Amino acid sequence: MFRNCILITIDSLRADFLGCYGYKDIETPNIDELASQGIMFVNAYSNSPGTPSSFVAIFSSTYPLMFDGYNYFSEMRISVAEVLRDNGFLTIGVHSNPFLSRKFSYHRGFDVFYDDIYVTGVKSIKGKKFLNKGLKYISKVLGLASPYICGEKVNKIVKNIFDEKYKGQRFFLWIHYMDVHFPYTPHDTFSRIFKRRMVKYLNSLIERSKKEKNLEIKESDLEKLIEL
Repeated sequence: MFRNCILITIDSLRADFLGCYGYKDIETPNIDELASQGIMFVNAYSNSPGTPSSFVAIFSSTYPLMFDGYNYFSEMRISVAEVLRDNGFLTIGVHSNPFLSRKFSYHRGFDVFYDDIYVTGVKSIKGKKFLNKGLKYISKVLGLASPYICGEKVNKIVKNIFDEKYKGQRFFLWIHYMDVHFPYTPHDTFSRIFKRRMVKYLNSLIERSKKEKNLEIKESDLEKLIEL
């Protein structure tokens, strides 16, 4: 049996915008390298268009509408984390998506589970609610704040977990990234390319598209959204 297993999932990433699937306008060198050295599936289909219903399928190999639906990870489903933990693996999960949090029972089977969607160290429910409102306000006003942890911070959290306690142990690690998920929030180098007003405008298009079924988006705006 394999020694370690790492499951990497990326919320809202489209396969047809990856270099390994033929897209040329955006560079994705790390994913392309993984694809070149492993097995790349040409035909892969999601079990649903949304996070909650997709992940009950990914984690349990069951269809989304089985076992009380997909609003939470039902006890009637057996998680891959539970299976591997029962077979001697240390199980670790790190992400910042509220739909995959303890509230929906996604922590089942994990020895270490990090799902803090705001800021490490904020302990009280009141503090989290207050901070959540602040982040939403900043996101609305500036179009630059994200309620999610960026990929670099997720990686640091994973590294700290191993460095502090678990180095050398046989493990199953699940990492989930939210960087390409709406709202689009460029940072560092990219923030110089996309000005605040433009980002706010583009995010507002996505919000409007949820309510206005016949909303027309200009080709130039669509290209900018893809770049974000």
